[in-house]
Amino acid sequence: MIRYPDAAVSEPTFARSIGIQSVWFNWYCAQQKEKGLPVPTTLSDVPKADVKTAKVQVAELAQARFQNLPISICRTSYTNKKGEVVDRLGAFTKAGNLLGLITPESEAYIADEKPLTLRFALACDGNVRAVLK
Repeated sequence: MIRYPDAAVSEPTFARSIGIQSVWFNWYCAQQKEKGLPVPTTLSDVPKADVKTAKVQVAELAQARFQNLPISICRTSYTNKKGEVVDRLGAFTKAGNLLGLITPESEAYIADEKPLTLRFALACDGNVRAVLK
C-alpha cells in the first residue's frame, strides 16, 4: 500500500439522485398480477421467503433493466402501516405500473407529472437509489 500525505479520498456524489421506496413490493405485486395470483395489499401479506426473492430480483433489475429506464412522476395515494391514506409522489413505468414511492427527502428535487429517466440505479434492501437524466 502506498501512502500519500494530504491525499483526499474521492467519493461519488449523488446530487441528482432520488430514492425510491418499496420497489420490491411493487415488483412482487406486478409479478403476482401477471401470473394471475392474488395480489397482496400490505407488505406484511408477503411471505418472508418471497420478500427475500423479490429483493434479490430488484437488485438484479437495478443493474440491468432499471438502467436508462423512462419513468413518470405522479401523485399517488397509499395506505400506510397506521391505516392512514397518505399522498406521495410515485415513480411509474411506461406501462403505468407503480415502480415505487419517492422518498420524502427526494420529493423536493422533482415536480409532479414530469417524465424522467433513471440513468443509473442501485438497489439496497429492495429500495432503489437512482441518478436522474
